[in-house]
Amino acid sequence: LVVFSPFEDGIAQYAQIRIPMAMIGELEGTVETLMGEVKTRRFLQKAFNHTEFLRNLLDYIPEAEKEPVVLKGGPQQIRREVHLYRSNWITRRSENLTRLYEKNTAVMEVLRLGSS
Repeated sequence: LVVFSPFEDGIAQYAQIRIPMAMIGELEGTVETLMGEVKTRRFLQKAFNHTEFLRNLLDYIPEAEKEPVVLKGGPQQIRREVHLYRSNWITRRSENLTRLYEKNTAVMEVLRLGSS
């Protein structure tokens, strides 16, 4: 199992190969956001440059497209989760967004019970 993540916990702790990923502030460049393309400025000096690592890695990998081997069961459907407070690994780790999510869920439940 190969995992690209800025964190060491979660699924990364089960990986045979862990490749660190940069977060905003570690690399200079542009990032795609909901508001369009945004320029980022590097403010963390000793950061791992995962972009350069991946470019070098691709130079050594032979160019052949293969289907992934399914070891157990059939191919899995990827469940896309589109939710404002539960959309990615950053929002899942944010205590403020978690509290806001729980509060909004409770309010929606009260409104649902009140309307029935």
